[in-house]
Amino acid sequence: MPNDNDRLIDCYIASSHNTYLVGDQLFGAADIHCYLNFIKKYGGGCVEMDIVSMKENKGKEDVYIKHTGTGTGGLFLRDILSGIKDIINTTNQKMSGPVILSFDNKDITSFKDHQKIWNIFKETLVDILYDKFDDNNLFIKDIKGKVLIKWTEDHKCTCTESECKICTGKHLFKPIDIKTKHWTHLTHGSTNPSNHTYSYSHKSSDNNEKDKEDKKKEEEEIKKGVKPVYNKNITKEYFIRIYPPGSNFFSGNYPFMKYIQDGVQLVALNIQTHDFHTMFQMEFFRNGCLRKNQIG
Repeated sequence: MPNDNDRLIDCYIASSHNTYLVGDQLFGAADIHCYLNFIKKYGGGCVEMDIVSMKENKGKEDVYIKHTGTGTGGLFLRDILSGIKDIINTTNQKMSGPVILSFDNKDITSFKDHQKIWNIFKETLVDILYDKFDDNNLFIKDIKGKVLIKWTEDHKCTCTESECKICTGKHLFKPIDIKTKHWTHLTHGSTNPSNHTYSYSHKSSDNNEKDKEDKKKEEEEIKKGVKPVYNKNITKEYFIRIYPPGSNFFSGNYPFMKYIQDGVQLVALNIQTHDFHTMFQMEFFRNGCLRKNQIG
């Protein structure tokens, strides 16, 4: 386990992809216990939430989490956060690090809806949401048993003219908008390099159209300066997340240890698939969050 004075960037954190799913990424069911069991098992970790829409839940407007454009099941954000809070409060002494909520927002574009999401965080997480944002160094002693927000925007801005004074006035693709930056800890837009976060998909050996499309998009992002070329040296400076290739509809995995050896902090696996890679992950994180120099 890391020492209290270790920075989060210098640690490995157990990470999952499409955490809400029990089965595959096409028609798999969703279950809140996928989140709760993962966090309880590893004393923290990084869990993923794909935002698709705002919906009513028990008389309140809520965020709906599911795999975009598929027939998978879904969950509501308030329910997930309430469950996570209960787990943290009941197992606080066993927490090895923070709980990182990794949000991928491709569909909610309005300023008002962003504000609603933030209000859900404040209402539900209360005293366990880490209350220093964006440019602060993240030390284990401050964030153990706390919730951190990792946020990615992947759409065009739809703000009004007045609202765009807040999000820089550019109705263009932005990895992270100023309007959300003030309540995130790990983003593309952080002013502190050690909290500046980039995500890359594992390059599949399959030569299919989806993988070609994802590779082209990533190359364009690199060309535009949205993200650097991936190599193991950037893990010393930035927070890096690796996730399965887009063509991996049936929730397969990829070589976990390859990216651990590169120093990647968040190697996200499909934990609903029980294979050699998830078994390796379970053994690697059997005591929770790990300091990088612990493994040599």
